Amino acid sequence: MMKTRLINKGWNKGLTLIEMAVVLTIISLGGLGLVSSAISIVGYYQDDFVLKDIRRYGSTALEVISQKLQTAKTISASSGPNGYDLIRLKYNDDDRTYSIQATETEGFLWQGQPLMPYMPLQVDGSYRLNGQREIFLESFDVDNLIDAEYNPIQNRPRLAPVAKSVYEISIVFGLSTWYEGEENAVTEYVTFRKKVYAYQNLIHRI
Repeated sequence: MMKTRLINKGWNKGLTLIEMAVVLTIISLGGLGLVSSAISIVGYYQDDFVLKDIRRYGSTALEVISQKLQTAKTISASSGPNGYDLIRLKYNDDDRTYSIQATETEGFLWQGQPLMPYMPLQVDGSYRLNGQREIFLESFDVDNLIDAEYNPIQNRPRLAPVAKSVYEISIVFGLSTWYEGEENAVTEYVTFRKKVYAYQNLIHRI
């Protein structure tokens, strides 16, 4: 009877150790899963946070530029030295000219100064340290409707003055992200586009 009890005790201890090992393994795997999920969630939040900054800046810049075009008497758009369109505006009959220019990392400038001093382009900031995320201006184009390839009034010359006063603004920002373990960055683009009716420009032409 004594031997039987000793054998039973040893067998129970062995079973307990195996169960503990299984439990620890399950807990470890569950912990790894939770950590992986947490990393994915944080990465998604970082991407979304930075994209929100781009959308906020881009949509606000689009509205400010639209307002400046709407009230200008003369508008001139040409390709600037850095590849972005350079906009020259006049609001009165004098010779004073105002300019809107674009830069890759500073965003838009008005007379050489930030277009929106209260809202700079956030190339630096949260989740953008050590070059892990790079915000840049991909393109800035301002096209006159009558010069566009899809000109809808080719057979309606009387509408030409109106078409000459309608401009399409296109702004494209890029966001490059370097993920851990990846050699190449993943780049996504955010586009802002709007047609603007420069009514003061039409009055000036008439």
